[in-house]
Amino acid sequence: MRNVLGKIEGKNLGEIVIIGAHYDHLGVGPMLNGDQIYNGADDNASGVSAVLQVAQAFLATGVQPECTVIFAFWDGEERGLLGSKYFVHHFADIDKVKGYLNYDMIGRNKDETNPTHVVYFIPKHTRFSASGLKTILKNIS
Repeated sequence: MRNVLGKIEGKNLGEIVIIGAHYDHLGVGPMLNGDQIYNGADDNASGVSAVLQVAQAFLATGVQPECTVIFAFWDGEERGLLGSKYFVHHFADIDKVKGYLNYDMIGRNKDETNPTHVVYFIPKHTRFSASGLKTILKNIS
């Protein structure tokens, strides 16, 4: 198994934000009804595609971000979060990580009447606000 990481060095070397998604896939499941194939376009090709788009948007600006941004593509997540756990336990600068934005199954929309509907949550202890996150997402879309 292999994690794939990319990095844009920020102005403040003491802070890191990670934007990630998993790229592994289960394949087939004998207990599934129908064709028994786990269709991976949503889980999680949609997340991988989004992370790539965010990385491309950062690079297109030509502006160095305030903090270092790591773009992470995890492997082994479907088998117990193996890739991200390995990273957390072995990344030398883990104490500098101030936030993580995970894209998983974003091709799914639970409100079909509103095609721009996005579900996200922000833990109370984060320094990002909901309005701040909306601004970030609007500026890179």
